[in-house]
Amino acid sequence: MKTYILTFAALFTLGLLLINFTAVSAVPPIPSSFYGTVKDGSRNVANGTPITARINGIEYASTTAFIDNGDSVYTINVPGDDPDTPGVDGGSPGDTITFYVDGVEALQTGEWQSATNNQLNLIVSDPSLDRTFVPMVLHLAISRNW
Repeated sequence: MKTYILTFAALFTLGLLLINFTAVSAVPPIPSSFYGTVKDGSRNVANGTPITARINGIEYASTTAFIDNGDSVYTINVPGDDPDTPGVDGGSPGDTITFYVDGVEALQTGEWQSATNNQLNLIVSDPSLDRTFVPMVLHLAISRNW
């Protein structure tokens, strides 16, 4: 009887060990995160301005700007590609991330790396946007006879 109990206990323990190792699958990578100020030239962008992150022209993440301590800022998490799913659903190490602020490409880019939190201050410069400082420059030029 003692032999049967020891045999059962050994087989039961072996069975538990096998169950724990048979259901292994890859875990999606931790996102690559970015944060910083977001400016139109030297001016803040409006609260709620959309910000997107694209890799090879495909948008993988979006957020909106918000005002913090007098600056327009953002935070964004760019997902990684899950090897267990068909197709590409995020970044891979070394991929270039292009950021867009209200549809305008930022001058800065980022590099996708899993589990990082990078400060990246974004600046867009679009000559078609309204610039409130232009009349002041013209006023100075006129008043000084430039």
